[in-house]
Amino acid sequence: YEGSDMKDHFCKEFNDKQICGTPHYLAPEVILRQSYGKTVDWWSMGIILYEFLTSIAPFNGNTPEDLFDSVINDEICWPEAEDDIDFPEDAKNLISGLLTHDPLHRLGAGGAGEIKENYFFLCLDWDNLLRTKAEFIPQLDGPDDTSYFDTRSG
Repeated sequence: YEGSDMKDHFCKEFNDKQICGTPHYLAPEVILRQSYGKTVDWWSMGIILYEFLTSIAPFNGNTPEDLFDSVINDEICWPEAEDDIDFPEDAKNLISGLLTHDPLHRLGAGGAGEIKENYFFLCLDWDNLLRTKAEFIPQLDGPDDTSYFDTRSG
């Protein structure tokens, strides 16, 4: 694939018009029942990265309809300095690219290389990533072991 043909392939590969998935992670084109492609996964990655850094989703609503309206129409609400969240500029840049409403302009529309080359991942050795030993490997008592989860009591 070359140029815009490749973007069309990545952005409009599927013609399924059903809405399927976890509401907070759905890309605008899925909610609008438009053709969609692999860029819906980059959108979801942007939502997840935002949540990792803030503990909340970037788009919200009291009902699924309100949430969908927010995803389609709202811009990302970045935390204020007084929220005690240190939001690195490179993370903000990456998330902004991933949460671009137009899938043809979304980071990743030209392939995974766009993501891997982002400044946020500058120090990541992609070639040796799978050979890198994890710093922490949980020791589970079985498949239902939840001992590593915080048992918050409210």
